[in-house]
Amino acid sequence: MRNGKVVGPRAAMTTEVVFSMSMKSCVLLSLLLFSTLSLADGGYLLSAEEWSRPRSGESLRELPALKAAIGDYTRQPRSNIIVRYPGGEEGVIWVQELRSWLIALGVPSRRIVVLAGSGQHDALDLRVAPAQ
Repeated sequence: MRNGKVVGPRAAMTTEVVFSMSMKSCVLLSLLLFSTLSLADGGYLLSAEEWSRPRSGESLRELPALKAAIGDYTRQPRSNIIVRYPGGEEGVIWVQELRSWLIALGVPSRRIVVLAGSGQHDALDLRVAPAQ
């Protein structure tokens, strides 16, 4: 009995389902917030998992790492976007595709610097730095 009402198994099950859904929502929100890590020194990580989703110009603009890096780039005149990628053929293909998308999104090719060695086997490291 709860609040003067008889609570049966169905009501208890509903409460468990709602709690379970709330926990799932919290976990998913946490994963979303931390899926793109902001590095302490101003870089952003774009994970292979994020990149594996179907891509369009609009969807790429909404990826947290790209959104942050492009935002930093537009606020810093005469800056470059530096992309560090994992080594190997897969990393080269990945960074070249990202480079093409950045150009399509309006970043001049001369402002994109690609370097091997992201330090991650499953992520690109994006940074914005003044042009040298």
